[in-house]
Amino acid sequence: MNMYPSHRFALQLWRSWSEAHPVTLREFHLSGKRRGFELPSRLLSGSAVLKAPASTHGEIAAIFDELAQRFPKGAGSFCVSLVEGSPLEVLVGRKPGVRSSSSVKRHQCDRGLPRNAFLEIAPGVWNSSPELVFAQMASHLTYGELLALGYELCGSYPIAGQDGFLVRRPLTTPERLSAFLEQLSDIRAVKLARSAAAQVRRKSASIMETEVAIVALTPRRRGGLGLPGGRLNEPFNLSERGRRIARQKYVVGDLCWWECGVVLEYDGRAVHGSNEARIRDSRRRDALLAEGVEVVTVTSAQFANVYEFSEIAASVSEKAGKRFRGWSSEQVETHMELRRQVRKFHREHFPPDN
Repeated sequence: MNMYPSHRFALQLWRSWSEAHPVTLREFHLSGKRRGFELPSRLLSGSAVLKAPASTHGEIAAIFDELAQRFPKGAGSFCVSLVEGSPLEVLVGRKPGVRSSSSVKRHQCDRGLPRNAFLEIAPGVWNSSPELVFAQMASHLTYGELLALGYELCGSYPIAGQDGFLVRRPLTTPERLSAFLEQLSDIRAVKLARSAAAQVRRKSASIMETEVAIVALTPRRRGGLGLPGGRLNEPFNLSERGRRIARQKYVVGDLCWWECGVVLEYDGRAVHGSNEARIRDSRRRDALLAEGVEVVTVTSAQFANVYEFSEIAASVSEKAGKRFRGWSSEQVETHMELRRQVRKFHREHFPPDN
């Protein structure tokens, strides 16, 4: 028998898998469309169909026990949510008499799915692929929450206790999300997922970078500020003069428009508090100024203030070649709703340490 985790259960397992297969911070910074990482789809066996899916509670429990030993953090943390009333979610075939229970929620699946819709993360455990999870969650998330999920799946968030030297391995890319969704039936949830995937950017390195990027780059009709282009954590190769100032060959910006000579930096990370980090940041900023690049800094307080952040974003937008229009009352309401949705996703999935 095989188990096919789906929805939140599958997402939790992917989070555990990405932590168990980290990449170095340097690899993350230097990665791009042509120089990426080995994604799960390249490292794991794939399938597009359900083969002998476990459906009874006993069958699922036996496989889950084995899974918990292989991924104690991922499976164990989901056991906590089971106690709180969230059942394991799995896919099953169309089988008469199979129903969900308080501990296992069964989603019937008998349609054809794209190639590598399932990836074998452990013997007999075929997890819904990151792209399929994104499609599955579209039925349960708002647009802003779905954007936050997409940025997470395509990003490399820090791993606790690693001091930034190692980060989570990205699970997919915006291009893979869009390509997968194009092969699915044209239903309402899939349409929402396609719309969100088109706005997802790769390489977010933290929750706050995701929030700043979503608010800044998402189209105005969807509640964002609609800044043009912009890439996250993109390296910039310094000239000889810049290298002497920064004492390194390249620098990395949070939200970059290098070709326009401007970068938006979020200054809210704890590492900025050390004297050594402040000196390093000062050298970095001086090097960019020597290269003709303007560094625009936004603090957590400025980001929280809608109007103050919009003024900062307006100046960046103009430098990036797009004039920022003023707000209407309807746009402010849509903007606040987008912020609420993104924050809600992060509060539920990345609760602060107590």
